[in-house]
Amino acid sequence: MRKWVVVFAFVAVAETLSWAGPHSFPSSSSTVVGSVGIIDGEKIGYFWSVARGDSVESVLADSLPEVSHAIFDFAVPENLLDLGVVVIWDVSVNSQVVGDFEVHDTFQGPLHLDLTFDPIANVAGLYTVRFAVTNEVTGGEGSHALAYGGLWPHSVELIYDYVPPDSPIPAPAALCLSGLGAALIGYLRCRRVL
Repeated sequence: MRKWVVVFAFVAVAETLSWAGPHSFPSSSSTVVGSVGIIDGEKIGYFWSVARGDSVESVLADSLPEVSHAIFDFAVPENLLDLGVVVIWDVSVNSQVVGDFEVHDTFQGPLHLDLTFDPIANVAGLYTVRFAVTNEVTGGEGSHALAYGGLWPHSVELIYDYVPPDSPIPAPAALCLSGLGAALIGYLRCRRVL
């Protein structure tokens, strides 16, 4: 009986949740605009200038027709920013800004972003994911790098799990499955008692 309840619950939830797996980002195939570009086998950069268009961009093939959630795991392996200096980044999917983050002067290590946003459709089965610097660090006040390889994290997971904000009534399919599950449980209980 518990197996049936779990199956019905999974089917009801699976209809609103889709995940295609992680993508490498940044990666060796990313388009990088920075003072150097690819620094070595692990790092890209150096980033500090909105005027130059400092950014990291990848075009990812993904089977999801649309996404509403992105989980980024990446790292700052080298930080040369002077005290009190910060680099501010926008995060976008298909040219729509979905979040931001900051790299402060003393930070070095892994970063985790868990962003939820209104659904964004793919373009011919592709998603363009981009980090772009949005401020200008004064010349001589430093820069930082991002990891694209080695042991540092560098991935993004694109997920569709959108629930409309004004949706007090569950989807019809979920109600139907819940009703079928309840009927099955009632039938099995009656059968056991008789």
